[in-house]
Amino acid sequence: MRIVVQKIPEEGQTVSLDDQTAWAQQAANEAMGGSIRGMSGQLHLQVRHEMLYVTGELCPAGTVSCHRCGQSVEVAHTLLVDLRYIGAEHKPEGSFELSTSELDMGWYDEGTLQLADVVSEVIALAVPMKILCEDAKACEQRYKAFASDDEQERPASHSGFRALKNWTR
Repeated sequence: MRIVVQKIPEEGQTVSLDDQTAWAQQAANEAMGGSIRGMSGQLHLQVRHEMLYVTGELCPAGTVSCHRCGQSVEVAHTLLVDLRYIGAEHKPEGSFELSTSELDMGWYDEGTLQLADVVSEVIALAVPMKILCEDAKACEQRYKAFASDDEQERPASHSGFRALKNWTR
């Protein structure tokens, strides 16, 4: 969903998200690397002094794979949104240093902000990179079983190196 920043009213604009918001579901799927079965939340957009403030809450829920054993893991998050954007026309040319207060600031182009990018950014920054099963003991057993099966299927060495084994100059 594209928002034209100049058309945001002075009091702000609220965008509600639910399970029927396809663009938000797709952005959440891409950011979480899983299958999102539910998305809810609200984003409030307000422009103050050429800065666009995006605040609110996102609640994605779905299934992802455990990074250790591959088992499906149900996840549900409540993520607070507090981001700031400024138009690309205000972006300094060349290289520049950011102050600590500017680290949470992003840019929007051509007077529009793509809300799917906001959803992806919030989820990607807030959700752990590696999600593991809650039952660590069972996860470890599944991982060991998978690893031992994998070792039995692998050849002892690469056949291309056998020819070099007794090679001399």
